[in-house]
Amino acid sequence: MNRAVFVIPYYGSWPCFWPAWAESAGRNQAFDFLLLTDLPAPSPLPANVRIVSISYRECLRRLSATMGVALRPAGFHKLCDYRPFFGLAFQDLLREYKYWGYCDLDLFFGNLQGLATMVQDGTLDFISPWDRSSGPCTLFRNVEHVNEIGFSIRDFQSRALQPYSTWMDEGAVGETSYRLGGFRWGLSRDIKKEWRKRKC
Repeated sequence: MNRAVFVIPYYGSWPCFWPAWAESAGRNQAFDFLLLTDLPAPSPLPANVRIVSISYRECLRRLSATMGVALRPAGFHKLCDYRPFFGLAFQDLLREYKYWGYCDLDLFFGNLQGLATMVQDGTLDFISPWDRSSGPCTLFRNVEHVNEIGFSIRDFQSRALQPYSTWMDEGAVGETSYRLGGFRWGLSRDIKKEWRKRKC
């Protein structure tokens, strides 16, 4: 499928701003959103947002098997550190997609048509609003050498065992891709120029 999906493990309780997030996701029908959770489905639930029933421990089990590290529960936010490995850990859910990515539930989307156009092109390995991976929103081309980049992150195993975030989903993917070479990055927008725009 010539489409992209965002993978979002989410545990605890749905945020109070869920309706606003759901509306912003639902307005971008070119993208799907997979929420991996043990929570009951929230409302509203747009057609492009799917709940996948999976416990926190099962999520950690999958990631442990993928990464070769015996991960321990370390708080739900620590899951962000494991994001570079989602393409392998959840590949059974992602086979039909050209790109997969991660994003945050406190990120409200505007018009993602620019991202959708880059996905349709299909030649970029990573798509981000920054010149490196961005925790709030990054897409990976769903191919083997891109999905395996996490294994080349320096000290990824020891970092995975730290109880706090070590930003493997942020600068580590970008730094690793530049160090290895051969990856193509696409920037959805020049963020620095966006910051300089006059605000209404």
